[in-house]
Parts: sequence; structure tokens; C-alpha cells
Amino acid sequence: MFARGRRSLIATRRIPGIRASSQRYVVAFLILLAALFQSSISPGFQVFGVIPDLVLVLLATWAAVARPKGLIFWGFGSGFLLDVLSGVPTGANMLALSLATFVASMGGAGLFRSNLVWALLASLLGTLVYYPTMMLMLAVQGYSVDWFKAIIATTPAAVLVNLMTCVLIYHPVTLLERLTRTRSRYTIN
Repeated sequence: MFARGRRSLIATRRIPGIRASSQRYVVAFLILLAALFQSSISPGFQVFGVIPDLVLVLLATWAAVARPKGLIFWGFGSGFLLDVLSGVPTGANMLALSLATFVASMGGAGLFRSNLVWALLASLLGTLVYYPTMMLMLAVQGYSVDWFKAIIATTPAAVLVNLMTCVLIYHPVTLLERLTRTRSRYTIN
């Protein structure tokens, strides 16, 4: 399908699937499901003594695949949701997830940004920002934090578990992004 633009010919391509305008609602629903699962069901599913950070990995993977604008607001909102659902002092997850999402969404806009390696890198960077920020927020609010154990044992295990989680959810997230993608515009000058 071709449409005449002001100065150039624009080709648009329609991708069949879910309506593109529903992408925000689908992502919000996925974040809600991940937050509910992470705060209520997944504490029984510890891997290497660590609970997978489903919301963090979902946001990092979505950042790598979809490159959406305003992803930091999704991090802030999902952090608030996790604070409310998990009983963590309000603001701890909000700040930690906002910073982790910001770091995970940074990076080049190159051709190979939306592959599994980039999603793994985004999850790695997000986890490495999330855990120290969360520990610092808990320490500031008066909780006892064993920094040595957190840095030596918990953070490497969390990195490994979150990378495995990223591998598991990468393809479903990629498929969902393709089904809800807005129309691509190609300009021919």
C-alpha cells in the first residue's frame, strides 16, 4: 500500500494480529500478571536460592525487543505494584525498577539490537542495577542488609536466574511484540 506524503512516497506495511493500539494494554496486563506471580506464587519456586525477578526481566526483554518510548514509567508503575503486593517499603521497588529499566533500555539503535544477546545484556545490566539499589533502599529505611552475602552470593545467583528467565520468555515476548507492533513506515525519497 502506498500513500503520497508531503515530500516523498511512503510505503506502509500492515502486520496481521492484535490491533496495534492495544499494545499498551497487553503490556500492562503482562506486567500485572508477572507482578502477581512474582509476589504470590513464585516464592515457592526458588532457583539457586533466588526468586526470579519476572517483572524486571519482562521489562528488560521488552526494552530490547520493542524499544518503546516511556519505558521508565512502566518501570515506575510496576515497581509501585510490586511494593504494594509484596509488602516491601513503598518506594524501594519503584526506584530500583525505574533505574534498572532505564539502564536496560539504553543502548545503541543498531540493526542487531533486538536479538536474544541484546535481551540478555539488558537483563544482566538491569539486574546489576536493581539489586544494589534495592539493598541500598532497604538499608536506608532501617532494614538490616548483609552486604557481603548480597554482593558475593545473592547477586551472581540472581544474574544467572534472571538470564535463564530471559531465555525462557524472549520468544513469547518477541511474538507478542510482532503481533502488537504499530505499522512500519518506510520513506522513499
